[in-house]
Amino acid sequence: MAFCSNCGASVPDGAGFCVECGAPMARDAVPSSARQVSHHAPSTGYTPPAQEAYHSEAPRDVLGVGAYVGFFLLMMVPLVGLIFAIVWACGARNPNLKNLSRAYLILTLISIVLSICLFVALSALFSQLTSVSGLSVLSCLMQP
Repeated sequence: MAFCSNCGASVPDGAGFCVECGAPMARDAVPSSARQVSHHAPSTGYTPPAQEAYHSEAPRDVLGVGAYVGFFLLMMVPLVGLIFAIVWACGARNPNLKNLSRAYLILTLISIVLSICLFVALSALFSQLTSVSGLSVLSCLMQP
C-alpha cells in the first residue's frame, strides 16, 4: 500500500491516481512501511477544485383541488377572471399559480384568434352564398 504525496491518503499499489484528491501518483510512491505521517498541507501539487454543497430545492407550494376549482370558477367571470389571470401571471408568488395563469392566458388568446378566423370564414361563406342566390337578408325578412 502506498500513500499520496499530495494529501497523504492511502492508495492501492499500482494505482495511477489518488482516490481521495485525484492527484497523479508518481512511480516512486512511498510504501506504507517507510511513510511518515505529515499533517501539514503540501506546498505544491494538484489542488482539487472546491465542490459545491448539495442544496436540495425547497418544496414548492402545491395548489390543492380547492384552489384549482376556485381558479376555474373565477375564470368563468369574463372581465374579472381576465384581470386576475393577468395579475397572477405577472406577479404571483406561487410558481404553480403563475404557470396556471399563463396557460389560461395563452389558451384564451388562442381561442380569440380562432374565433376571429372562424367568424371571417363564415361571413365570407355567407356573403358568397347570398350573392349567388341573389337573396339578401333584408329581402328574406321583408317578404310575407
